[in-house]
Amino acid sequence: MDAEGVEVLGILPQIPLSVSNFLVTPVLAWWTSPSPVAVVDFAESAQVFRVPVADLLNPENRRTAVIQRNGQVFKSPCFLVHNVIVWGFTAIVLNHLFDDLGWTMAWDATREIPAPLRPAAQVEE
Repeated sequence: MDAEGVEVLGILPQIPLSVSNFLVTPVLAWWTSPSPVAVVDFAESAQVFRVPVADLLNPENRRTAVIQRNGQVFKSPCFLVHNVIVWGFTAIVLNHLFDDLGWTMAWDATREIPAPLRPAAQVEE
């Protein structure tokens, strides 16, 4: 990605990540000049793709991802769009952003799915 094609709009509040105990400060930006992008670390992301915000906001596309690590159960919001699960850090940031903007529509958080072994995975539902 060409960093010169990105216009920083602002810094969002820190988000705590319960699995890692890190505090992350997301930066919101507008991609003014799109350029090719690819996965940098396959341990963190399986693929890069675009999805309309309306699809992410749609309550039918919302789920709760459940993962067990070190004898503990962690739950976080996730999105099931175009047969791909968006979960982990990306879903947590999107969830906070939509909440802060007042865009979140009521969704059924009891609709749980197992978190995939990779941060974004294709699924059949």
